[in-house]
Amino acid sequence: MQLLELPLDVFKNIVLFMVQEQGLRKSMSARLVCRTFANEVLDAVISTRAIDEIAESPLSLHRVERHYNVIARYLHHRVRTDGPDTHPWITTIRESCDLLLKHAVSSVDPDPKQMERTQFSACLCLAVNSSSTVLPVLWGQERNEKTQFEGGTWENALAIASSMGDLTLVESLNRGTDPPSFFGRPSWAAAAFGHLDVLQFFLKQGALPYEPNFHHVTDLVLGETPLGAAAYMGHDDIVQLYLNPPYFCPGVQNEEAKALFAAAEGNQPRTLRTLLEHRQRTQPPPDLLGMLDAALLWSSKRGAPDATRVLLEHGAHPNETDKSPRSCLQHAAIAGDAATVRLLLDAGASLEASAYICKRTVPRLNDRWRKKYKDALTEAKRRNYLAVVRVIEEKQREIGGETKAAAEE
Repeated sequence: MQLLELPLDVFKNIVLFMVQEQGLRKSMSARLVCRTFANEVLDAVISTRAIDEIAESPLSLHRVERHYNVIARYLHHRVRTDGPDTHPWITTIRESCDLLLKHAVSSVDPDPKQMERTQFSACLCLAVNSSSTVLPVLWGQERNEKTQFEGGTWENALAIASSMGDLTLVESLNRGTDPPSFFGRPSWAAAAFGHLDVLQFFLKQGALPYEPNFHHVTDLVLGETPLGAAAYMGHDDIVQLYLNPPYFCPGVQNEEAKALFAAAEGNQPRTLRTLLEHRQRTQPPPDLLGMLDAALLWSSKRGAPDATRVLLEHGAHPNETDKSPRSCLQHAAIAGDAATVRLLLDAGASLEASAYICKRTVPRLNDRWRKKYKDALTEAKRRNYLAVVRVIEEKQREIGGETKAAAEE
């Protein structure tokens, strides 16, 4: 804590040096271990371009996946520091924000702080809409399939205004449609960032309450579903709006399962309860149990203790595994969240690594990966998550004591 007593510039220079020396992997781990410095570590990861290490090792992309604020900060750093000869996505953000501010203010030259806020809002909107695919595209590792769609910059400006929640600006830009854009549909942006009044404006204008091109995929892509994006962000009022007449329809129902997983991953217990209560009224129990188990995997992977507690209370199985097979406990240990690990252990999660894909139906042996993955304690030690190691070792001693007492009896 003595670092915090140093002058701000000195403190930031120390963090910058640490990030340069440790690299991305250890810096992101340090962010988990020392949350007091988390914000400064993220700034240093971006300003030192340590984040570019991902380009050299695509497998490490998961270190910033779902860290939308990190991706948005990286985008904003590029928007502010890149020259005119830059990536088309950076140019699109600049042009869209320029148009939005020219429409919003009467002066020719908008306030620099207002421009910076608008640009960051645009970067955050794009980060949530496109997730970690932003980085591979900017580094030239993936084909740029995202376009400005029909009207280009005007649609982009409308979506950014919706993400900012400026209803007056939205009404002045609106042309009676909910057009797709580089940043997502305006109604999606309003739902994702919790602006109920803006969302209701578009719905009353005839916008669909769901994404018409939505399709079920293994990965959770928030840009595909306004309901899922609102659930991940914990906007319970918007989730309830979608789950009730007149907006609850087959299209919304198709997105409901993904929204449940999104709430679990985003660690949103209140929203998760809302979705579970609604699902209990509409879904047969066997199907609901399968969804609970899948949602528990999502919450474990992201180290989401509040959501994990809700799912366990509703009957999720603590020994569920994915196709790897990695168990919920292994995923929680890899995420470095001691609270989630403790909850799973108290619920009866096994300390041993499983060779089976454990579903409620028939477990299936997966020989391909059985020797690759280690138990939760080994995974935590490998990543130096000391709090997780302590929790697991305490449980081991507790089990050992119970076993010894039973043997003596």
